[in-house]
Amino acid sequence: MYKNKLLDFLNKKCFFSKYKFGFRSGLSTTDALFNVENFVRNNIDKNNKVMGIFLDLQKAFDCVNHKLLMIKLENAGIRGLPNNLIKSFLSDRTQRVKLNDKYSDILEVSCGVPQGTVLGPLLFIIFINDLLKINTNLNT
Repeated sequence: MYKNKLLDFLNKKCFFSKYKFGFRSGLSTTDALFNVENFVRNNIDKNNKVMGIFLDLQKAFDCVNHKLLMIKLENAGIRGLPNNLIKSFLSDRTQRVKLNDKYSDILEVSCGVPQGTVLGPLLFIIFINDLLKINTNLNT
């Protein structure tokens, strides 16, 4: 429920880049490929040079800096109680590994968004959203 309210708020603000397709309702990799193909074809038809940058982020969910995410949420207009709830969701998390019958030491998790949660993917796309706000009209 909280995820939906947060998503509605961000969608009403047109927060998300039009180039972000992953983890978005009603959008798929097929849509992304169609968008790229149209962009390339249109620019080739106009004799423009075309360049693409494709990212495959390994362990991407694990690399989210909590402090930077909280700043990005604040900048997106998510303040007060909603911001505090997310901060609490990310705080005081620990992890350990079990191999055979032995456990590792417990470690505090200081970065990353929890995988397997409803909110994790949304927080991740909020975190990377500004990477996708690129200028498609560069003339170099």
